[in-house]
Amino acid sequence: MVALFFRELPERLRSLDDTMQAHKADEAARVAHTLAGSCASIGAKRMRSLVADLESSAKQCAWEKTAPAFVSVKAAAEELSNELVRMKVLS
Repeated sequence: MVALFFRELPERLRSLDDTMQAHKADEAARVAHTLAGSCASIGAKRMRSLVADLESSAKQCAWEKTAPAFVSVKAAAEELSNELVRMKVLS
């Protein structure tokens, strides 16, 4: 499940970024909600929390908050990936 999460993550992040850039609140919130669920399913609590915050900002059309939130989500994903590689869960 973890490997699948990381295989799909780049496309999900691209989709999230595209919808935010286009100010498509409903779509951005939907993509973020799906990603938050995926984070929860693998136990990525910190990343799930960050994505949930981004989802909330998108729902409110608070675009000034989504960009920094997206940077935080990407950083959390990188940290998680690095930790899982270190633990030999991912290669």
